[in-house]
Amino acid sequence: EVEQVLVERTHQALEGAEDLLTDLLDISRLDQAAVKPDVALYRLDELLGPLVSEFQSVAEAAGLRLRVHMGDYAIRTDLRLMTRILRNFLSNACRYTDEGSILLGARRRGEMLRLEVWDTGRGIAADRLDSIFLEFNQLDVGRAADRKGVDLGLAIVERIAKILGYQVRVQSLPARGSMFSIERATASATSMP
Repeated sequence: EVEQVLVERTHQALEGAEDLLTDLLDISRLDQAAVKPDVALYRLDELLGPLVSEFQSVAEAAGLRLRVHMGDYAIRTDLRLMTRILRNFLSNACRYTDEGSILLGARRRGEMLRLEVWDTGRGIAADRLDSIFLEFNQLDVGRAADRKGVDLGLAIVERIAKILGYQVRVQSLPARGSMFSIERATASATSMP
């Protein structure tokens, strides 16, 4: 039994190291502008549908409810890169929310379409908001078991957003939850007929 635990922990450590190397490589490629976006027009259900399928079970396993509000819109973006951003938002929401729900939604404001992920999680103190996008930063989430190594996710998100010409915003209240959103710096919303 002890050997089994040791094998599992070694496996987790190797997976963690592999994830870290992948993230570092991605940051390096993004910083060198080696990633060229492949921009096209996508219906929101094309973009969000696969993420909903993926995270429905993740949320359920964590005892959370995933709600979706998308509307009949289309968005001009790189599907793979935008999916990576939203996957990071959803993954963090599931990881840092102990109870309640997560909302994945789209909100139109004039010509702007904002994609949002809301959670009812632990929230982030105002003086920590600026630092969450820094490399190698991970919020102190209380219990050592919750800290799954170094988190480079948001550092990558910010770089991808910059390449796509999008802006990432975050609003949060400690003990109430957070909202991470991404929207284009210029008009991006198209209503579907």
